[in-house]
Amino acid sequence: MSRFGDIVPMNTDFLPATLAYIVVGLIITTMCIDLVGSEYIRDIHFYGRSIGRSFMTIGGKVVHLGEVFSYVAFLQKNYGLTPDQLDKLAQLPEVCINF
Repeated sequence: MSRFGDIVPMNTDFLPATLAYIVVGLIITTMCIDLVGSEYIRDIHFYGRSIGRSFMTIGGKVVHLGEVFSYVAFLQKNYGLTPDQLDKLAQLPEVCINF
């Protein structure tokens, strides 16, 4: 079994070529990792933007999910509603008021 450092180049004439080979390999490896990473970052970014554009209808009105989240945060912060209370509030029947 050979361990790290057991095999070393004996001819120093090939040292610059060996170093160049290692550096080029590291450059190519870094570029590949960066390309794959940027693809994942772009996918996560567009997934997040698509969530921001999601909407639902409440009482016949189109409401974006971002607004729903801000309403829920407002109710929790100002009135101290628990998740169970918010679920019960969401299950109340809709009341149609015409002005």
